Amino acid sequence: MVDETFNMAFTLDYVHKFKKEGERLLMSGHHTNFDFSSFQDVNTGYFLPGNGVPFRENKFQTFSSQGIKLYTGQIDYELPIGKGKLSAGAKYSNIVTSNAFKQYDLNGATPQIDENRTSDFIYTEQVSALYASYFSKIGEKISLNAGLRMENTLSKGDLDSFKDINDDLVERTYTNLFPSGGITYAMNKGNQFSVNYSRRIDRPNYQDLNPFPFLKNRN
Repeated sequence: MVDETFNMAFTLDYVHKFKKEGERLLMSGHHTNFDFSSFQDVNTGYFLPGNGVPFRENKFQTFSSQGIKLYTGQIDYELPIGKGKLSAGAKYSNIVTSNAFKQYDLNGATPQIDENRTSDFIYTEQVSALYASYFSKIGEKISLNAGLRMENTLSKGDLDSFKDINDDLVERTYTNLFPSGGITYAMNKGNQFSVNYSRRIDRPNYQDLNPFPFLKNRN
């Protein structure tokens, strides 16, 4: 087996400070370029006890590659208000993952492509988000925080199978709200109590967005 990985990431940040203490404007841009390729040559022999000649052999090769391109842009604004701080911002992400997988059967005189295990898959995802939060202290012991995030997601999965001339395209568009809030009570310097709530979303690792099985052997 031979694996090759190439990964680059770039981030550019900018911070502008206003005359008012603590008032800031933050901007950030990020790009990640990830490439992975793998070659596998499998030669399996099946033997009976005491017999050095295999009664059956299985040989195949696989070629797989995955490319991930991620672009994000973000802008945030922070404004102190009394004993608290207001934060608001927006973020946009664009992700493109391309996957290719080919498998060849080497059991015959010439290599034959395995049509059931050869496909191309492209997945794109665009996420636009708006969010705001507020933090404030009440006296010396109590602090409050509350926030709301709105996300719109557009995803598209396109599977191009070797045997299927028609592309299998799956598109999804949805909008979610993610509220958060909490209260903290500082009883003394060494002890504090807090109650927090937040609604979150878990997205799969981009490397997991690959629908192809990767075989070590026929079993």
